[in-house]
Amino acid sequence: PTVTLGYPANIPSLPGHNWANAIAMATPIAHKGSTAGAKAMAMTIVDLVTRFLRHMIEVSGSKVAGEMLDHLLGRINMLRVYAMNAPGQ
Repeated sequence: PTVTLGYPANIPSLPGHNWANAIAMATPIAHKGSTAGAKAMAMTIVDLVTRFLRHMIEVSGSKVAGEMLDHLLGRINMLRVYAMNAPGQ
C-alpha cells in the first residue's frame, strides 16, 4: 500500500527548480507549513504502526508485538512531553 500526504508549504503554481520556489521556502509561513506537514506525516505513521501492532496482538496474541507497542507508546509520550516544552509551541 502507498500513502501520499500533501500539505501547503509553498506558493501554488510556481515553476519547479526556480529561484522563486527556493526563496519562497525561506519565509516564516512556509516554515510553519512544513512543520505542520511534518507533524501530520509523523502522526500518520505512528497511527499506521500502532494499528498494525494492535491488529497483530489481536490476531496472533504476539508477545513481541505487545512489547513493540508498549515501547512505541512510551516513545510517543516522551516526544509529546518534549514537544509541549519546546520553544515556540
